[in-house]
Amino acid sequence: MKKLALVLGSLLVIGSAASAKEVMPAPMPEPEVKIVEKPVEVIVYRDRVVEAPAKWKPNGYVSVMTKTMGRIENTGEKHNDQIVESESVPVDERTWRGSDPKTRLEVKASANITENQNVEFRLRDWKGLTHRNNKNDKVDEYYLQHTYKFGKLGDSKVDFAVESRFQVKNANDKFIRERFNFDFAEYLFSNDYVKTTAAVLAPEFKYAWTHSDNHTETYGLYADYQADIIGGVTFEAEFKDLFAHSRENVANGKDLKGNKGDVEFTLNRPTTLYAAGKHKVVFEPKLVYATSWAYDKKTIENGIAGIERENGKKEKWRDYTAKFEPILKYSYQATEYVKLMANAGAEYVNRNEDRHSASHWRWQPYAELGMRVNF
Repeated sequence: MKKLALVLGSLLVIGSAASAKEVMPAPMPEPEVKIVEKPVEVIVYRDRVVEAPAKWKPNGYVSVMTKTMGRIENTGEKHNDQIVESESVPVDERTWRGSDPKTRLEVKASANITENQNVEFRLRDWKGLTHRNNKNDKVDEYYLQHTYKFGKLGDSKVDFAVESRFQVKNANDKFIRERFNFDFAEYLFSNDYVKTTAAVLAPEFKYAWTHSDNHTETYGLYADYQADIIGGVTFEAEFKDLFAHSRENVANGKDLKGNKGDVEFTLNRPTTLYAAGKHKVVFEPKLVYATSWAYDKKTIENGIAGIERENGKKEKWRDYTAKFEPILKYSYQATEYVKLMANAGAEYVNRNEDRHSASHWRWQPYAELGMRVNF
């Protein structure tokens, strides 16, 4: 009996040990591995190849473009005493301003001097091509602009940037402007029908002056909305003054104050007609509508915005421009950094912009030729 008990005890011990070996601990989940791709710079030595993080380098471009405007159709007749009542229109001038052929040279440069800073410069110079309009040999317009991009504000999706600009159009139109851009694009529509690409609200301050002692101070709000719409259409609504309070200081006179706004709507449908190798042809039919308005009667009375008709009636909406502009663009990528461009287009626009009698929609053709060099 003792032997039997010893045998049974031995079997129980062996069975328990075997059961213990069969119980396996639950497998622990392996930690998730995230792969973060970063740009690298490959450095080749004689005996080895080393990959190092790519270094940021200043970059940008310089472009030169000439634009030649043809004659506006049906502008054969000149002003005379019978058809011109306003003394501001010289006798023997063409029917509409700019009707004589002229050409414009534009030089533009943009450089990202740091990862967050951009400097941009543009110069435009018009030259007349006839004896009537070839007397102007001065630069018409130039500006210098600096932009600092701060990136996202905290944990939000709002991009913030500060834009500073100095601009000269002519002796009577110079200004400095400070604009604070808040871009809310990531909070707005982004689906198969409408994709918002920009939604900017920007408080701004502008100080403008002339060759005399007159100057104007403007505090306002700028807004710009851009979107890609179904069908390859692009849309933009730019409110250069969504709301602007301006105060014009007139030499030896009373300050003129007013609250105004203006807007420009643009529809475009770029279509690539041909693309092969380094050649590309794109057609762009643009539709543009622009107007402005006054927020109160005092603004109209001071002549800042709005219309005061001959019968004394005051209207907040001012004149408008409606334009159709088809453009055919050709580009040739000569090298990795050099692109050559040639464009042909025309503007079909109302030459008389009066709100109640807008008329004289006429064509004016133009051609552009230029190049762009990236660095």
